[in-house]
Amino acid sequence: MELAVENAQAWSEAIFGSVELGDKRLTKRLMQIGKQLSSLPGSSLSESCEGQDALLEGSYRFLRNKRVNAKQIAEGAIG
Repeated sequence: MELAVENAQAWSEAIFGSVELGDKRLTKRLMQIGKQLSSLPGSSLSESCEGQDALLEGSYRFLRNKRVNAKQIAEGAIG
C-alpha cells in the first residue's frame, strides 16, 4: 500500500520548517526538496524534479553543501 501526502507543501513545512541550518535559504531549499519527494513517493531526486534542471541542480547543491548535515535535519525534524 502506497501512502500519499495530500498537501506536500504543508507536510514539508511542518516537518522541516523548524530545522536550524544557519541560513533561512537552506531551510527553504530543504522544504522544497521535502515537497518534491513527498509529491512523488518512491521517486528518485531526479524524477521528483520533473525535468526542471535548475531545481535538480539546486537540490544537488543543497546535498553537497558542507554547512548541512543529516544530524541537523534529523534533530530539527524530530524536535
